[in-house]
Amino acid sequence: LDWVMYRLGELQERRALDALLVEFEKPYSYSPSTAKEALEKITADKHTRGVLTDKLTTIALDSKSLSQANALELLAAIAGKDALPAVRQVIKTGQLDAKVRALNVMSRIGNKADLVMLMPMANYWTSDRQLHYWVMQAIGEIKNR
Repeated sequence: LDWVMYRLGELQERRALDALLVEFEKPYSYSPSTAKEALEKITADKHTRGVLTDKLTTIALDSKSLSQANALELLAAIAGKDALPAVRQVIKTGQLDAKVRALNVMSRIGNKADLVMLMPMANYWTSDRQLHYWVMQAIGEIKNR
């Protein structure tokens, strides 16, 4: 299975998009990183990138999905700054793992306008302490750009 997914990515086989997404969404997939890499390679085509971006956005915004965090990271890798609205939403309403990964993505692609949302989260005493480290990292990275 690992080899098949790898090969479909190498061939940029657009018809395999749904099958690779099924494997990507499995909570305990045999090889989620291979499915992710294959999906990234398939998105060389604009139409396929758009279809995949829409599907990943749906998964990333579903706080009940076990693949929320993985979908958000892949969405950011494919869409870049266009993924920021989904990243912001996940920071507000996502699962803990998804929020941590969203803050990590925010530290890479966020902009100064995102500081308005992040600064109140930086207060250790009044906000979510589990996220404090990641919030501070995102703020630092954005301010240092």
